[in-house]
Amino acid sequence: MKKLICLLFTLFSLSLISPLFSQDPAGPIADKIDPKAAEVVRKYSDLILKSKNIRFDMIMTIKMKSKGMNQESLTDSEYVIERPNKIFYNIKNGMSPLKVVSDGKNVIMHAPSINRYSIEPAPEDYESMACMEFVSKSSGFPVIDPIVSPKPYEKIMEGITDVKYLGVEKLGDKECHHLNFQKPNFIWDAWFETGDRPFIRKIVPDMKKQIEKTMEMSGTKDMQYNMTVLLDNWSVDSTLPADTFKIAPPADAKKIDPPTKGKQAEKPVPKEEARHSLLGKNAPALKLDLLDGGKVDLAVLKGKKIVVLDFWAVWCPACEITLPIMDEIGTSYAGKDVVFYAVNVGDEKDKTSEFMASLKFKSPVALDKDTETAKSYLIEAFPTSFIIGKDGVIQSVHIGFDNDTKDKIKKEIDELLSGKPLIKNEK
Repeated sequence: MKKLICLLFTLFSLSLISPLFSQDPAGPIADKIDPKAAEVVRKYSDLILKSKNIRFDMIMTIKMKSKGMNQESLTDSEYVIERPNKIFYNIKNGMSPLKVVSDGKNVIMHAPSINRYSIEPAPEDYESMACMEFVSKSSGFPVIDPIVSPKPYEKIMEGITDVKYLGVEKLGDKECHHLNFQKPNFIWDAWFETGDRPFIRKIVPDMKKQIEKTMEMSGTKDMQYNMTVLLDNWSVDSTLPADTFKIAPPADAKKIDPPTKGKQAEKPVPKEEARHSLLGKNAPALKLDLLDGGKVDLAVLKGKKIVVLDFWAVWCPACEITLPIMDEIGTSYAGKDVVFYAVNVGDEKDKTSEFMASLKFKSPVALDKDTETAKSYLIEAFPTSFIIGKDGVIQSVHIGFDNDTKDKIKKEIDELLSGKPLIKNEK
């Protein structure tokens, strides 16, 4: 079950940084830029601007530590870009494998984890290509946008208030210029190779302000979050293999609608998947041990209680943020015909107990040790929550968690308590 995609961890990680590069309006480049730093950025920009094709690999490492728990994520991606509208983007490993390929005529996106793909005609340039929103944001840094922009230097410097030149440092066998970039709400360091190949080799963001906001939201006091992006195997104007921009989705992959410009999902998700396949159906059987003793049997609760199930795992960093919020919702309905169960999937009992104690979690915790219950509920991401009516029918499903989820869940529970079903029983 650890192959399940912790969608919110991906979204959470990139949401901390991606908006910080996109929200600052374009404007005049700062006067406080160190001339030597500007020279480095200009040299890199000139190189990519005159190159017809560019390829590189990117490894993003994210480490999170809180309450003695350690989580680490590594995403290895490959990029090949050939102007004016060809691209090969491949997340080779990580939490959400994905391929995006444009051969200049068509754009295909394939998500192996859900075996779905989309295809649409390729626009004449990258700016009109909806998939580029995902490709550029997937790095979380101004790497892709400058490469495909007609003005790479200006794109890198958008919203920048200061750039400092911090000297030459050795990264492995490469000598690199170390630059520090500052925006009103964000600071990040980048290392550019010296010489006539001034490629970006490393990026490290300063996440202090963003983590402070996250800790305030979640009530966590000791969260540590570190991200490092390494870029390697750069080449420009190389002879590319003939099949570089070709992709053939598996024969059993399901075709879905392509993404829409400005409304790019985290990965291609078919419209029908916005409606979970269990929605409106009788909830699968659930009979599990509870962390503090006793059992929960969904059949016993039928006809008596509205049941909220929140599936999660210790190794999912996002769950550490969402569980206290779900616990708050659960305790707010104490004394009413609503019961909450946080369903742990696949973790050892001792580890689960320690984790929940660190959160001071009050609601009941069910143990899906063999992960069979999660499979029967078709769990593909953590966290995923289900609201089950007194009639045993799944009335609502929430995959992931955003700013509106808490209010949505409370509204749905209130409607069910008032006797209004959210959906018809489709059995």
